[in-house]
Amino acid sequence: MYDNTGNRRLAIAASAFAIFCISSAAVSSETDFGYDCIDCPAAWQSIDTGDRVNNCGGPDQSPIALSTGDGKRRNVSRLRVDYGRSIHFEEEELSTNYEWFDLTQSNSIRIGKTRYDFVQFHFHSAAEHVVNGERTPLEMHFVNQAANGALAVLAVFVEEGSYNRDFEPIVESINNGFEGDQISVDLRDLPPRTLRSFRYVGSTTTPPCVADVQWILLKEPIELSSRQIEAIQDEIRHLNGGFDNNRTVQNREYRTILADARHFGRDDDDDDDDEDDD
Repeated sequence: MYDNTGNRRLAIAASAFAIFCISSAAVSSETDFGYDCIDCPAAWQSIDTGDRVNNCGGPDQSPIALSTGDGKRRNVSRLRVDYGRSIHFEEEELSTNYEWFDLTQSNSIRIGKTRYDFVQFHFHSAAEHVVNGERTPLEMHFVNQAANGALAVLAVFVEEGSYNRDFEPIVESINNGFEGDQISVDLRDLPPRTLRSFRYVGSTTTPPCVADVQWILLKEPIELSSRQIEAIQDEIRHLNGGFDNNRTVQNREYRTILADARHFGRDDDDDDDDEDDD
């Protein structure tokens, strides 16, 4: 980990918060974007993003459409998810979305040897990435940031199925009017157990569409009940004038999509003591 844990993690979290005040969902006097029209995201490349470069019209944008046959099977850099239990989150209601920020600054993922500190998670309705021509009702993004500012987003597809008690504190916070309180969530239990993934380099999916984001699309979806999904979707649409908050699929161009060549379990770094959970 880090010797000066508190200070360094605080700096990373503050830096990530500054990025995502603009790039995840917020609307400010300098950055006016939204989803409340049929083709709103198409106009994002023309908006004023203040002192940050607007990259929404640039190359290698996200999200993209892909098929399960697209991924080139490689021994990609190993992924380890070091998320804990009973994590305290600060709820944040923004103009186009809801976010939950980590107050503990003690969670991270590793891609190969690079550590990315977990910052926040949020939902998009419906899914932003399209797989085999289909969208799931929700897509959940776990946003992580390295010490050099690089971003890695762990994307999880949400399907309708069984009631998921691990998500109930999140659903309750939305049902209670999202009052900006702190909630406790077992963060480790939110992503799926299996870490097989598609990976590609893209951008954030909201202005200023920050470039060079490492996307990890987990192949295994999670399930929420219809009531849980509807609660999240209803509030997202309430914020956006009845519209969903998913960006239009972007041109994939010549980007390579990588896929795991073998099974990856939950504890999946390069240590000798790794064991698959499944």
